[in-house]
Amino acid sequence: MSITDELRKIATKTECANGRCEKLYRGDLEHIADRIDAEHERQCAESWMRGHDAWAAIDRSDEMAEHGWIRLPKDADGVPIRVGDVLTDGEYKFKVFELAAFGDGSWSIRNEDGNAWAACDVTHHHEPTVEDVLREFASAYDRIGGEDDEHQKYLNLIAEFAAKLRLAGDAE
Repeated sequence: MSITDELRKIATKTECANGRCEKLYRGDLEHIADRIDAEHERQCAESWMRGHDAWAAIDRSDEMAEHGWIRLPKDADGVPIRVGDVLTDGEYKFKVFELAAFGDGSWSIRNEDGNAWAACDVTHHHEPTVEDVLREFASAYDRIGGEDDEHQKYLNLIAEFAAKLRLAGDAE
């Protein structure tokens, strides 16, 4: 099905009073329809090649609301929050028990104790990776001064992070 089917249908019904211009007028409409189809195909191909559907950019909040749907809140990193997710506010780690939406578009994220956070104040929690531990170590190491008496601070820091980092197959 072409986006110009309706235009082509009208072109087949076009008549002129003297009968001479029907073919010319009909041909003009068909040429216009061909150009519209070609441009539409080109734009669809470009959209596909950019890796996104042009329809995805349209805000469908009203259509969703008609069906009782709303968009999930997003954490500070822009990741959607769902019941059961483990979040952190930087100090406290908790499991999402309830999501409450307010009329102004804001959200309350609650744990099972009823404590609440704003969606923008939390991020998804993940267990530290080896990279996280090494990054934290490098940052802490850089903060220690270069004096000889600071050597013990280096040793203490290495011991602290060695306790956090367990290499696969390490029996210690």
